[in-house]
Amino acid sequence: SSCSNFIGNKFKTIARPFTSPLFIKLIPKKEEGGHIDYSHYFGTGDFNLGRLFVDIQNTGLKYYLIYLKEIMDYEAHKILKRINFPTLFIHGSKDKIIPLRFGLDMAKRVKNSRFIIIKNADHIIIINNTNRIIKEIKSFLI
Repeated sequence: SSCSNFIGNKFKTIARPFTSPLFIKLIPKKEEGGHIDYSHYFGTGDFNLGRLFVDIQNTGLKYYLIYLKEIMDYEAHKILKRINFPTLFIHGSKDKIIPLRFGLDMAKRVKNSRFIIIKNADHIIIINNTNRIIKEIKSFLI
């Protein structure tokens, strides 16, 4: 299965029309510079419009949409099975963009992987669960 099979259908339905090459071609390139302070977005969920607009501002709409198209078309299964070193997967139990069952499936495809579920966490796991993520990464590396 491709990476697009790991992404939730709700997300794909919303994003797909905006990732067409014609639509992307019409968008001007983002100017360089600036910094986004994500500390204002602690506690936001997967589909928080304010944070989404900040993400787009941070990358530029053109590259944000190119990224979405690439991630939806990416064939992760071809790479996951070739990973042969210790790999840590951290997944939120309430992730609506990449549902938990898909995270588990990805981890099963990687030899010598560890899969950690953070209860009540969504896809914005690093912003909303920073200390727990750091703890899990440190534990994995030691």
